[in-house]
Amino acid sequence: QPQQPQQPQQPQQPQQQQQPRYHHLNNKTTDTTTTTTTTTTTTATTSTDNRLLAQDLLGDVLVAVSVTAALAPTLTSIDQALVQRAAGTHTLTQSATESLSYMIRQPWQYLKSPTFLWMWCTYAATYGAANVCQTLQAENQVRRRRTRKQQQQQQQ
Repeated sequence: QPQQPQQPQQPQQPQQQQQPRYHHLNNKTTDTTTTTTTTTTTTATTSTDNRLLAQDLLGDVLVAVSVTAALAPTLTSIDQALVQRAAGTHTLTQSATESLSYMIRQPWQYLKSPTFLWMWCTYAATYGAANVCQTLQAENQVRRRRTRKQQQQQQQ
């Protein structure tokens, strides 16, 4: 019986480890034979990284805006209750009850009120900035590691 030629075996892929949040920034370039191929791979990876970074940053801002929109009514009623209590015009319970009833009776008026908007914008900006800074810091660390790794591969 004639034997069929054996096809070359595909190299086995290494087992994937659990990936961190920024797994898209940990792309490993494969061994390449020419500098041109390496440059093309790096450019494609950078383009993908930038697109994914933009998505992460947008997500950071959207989370900050939506979470603070949900929390701002509670924070404004607490703030108002503390101010009215300090002024001696209301107890904490009276002020919280009045604030809650106003929010329920006239929700659109409440959402347009300066009290709500200032509280929402202040907290959204604070948490949005914190989230964005954390994402950029993590991205910077990953890119530094990748650059060091590429430099080591070029030296070899």
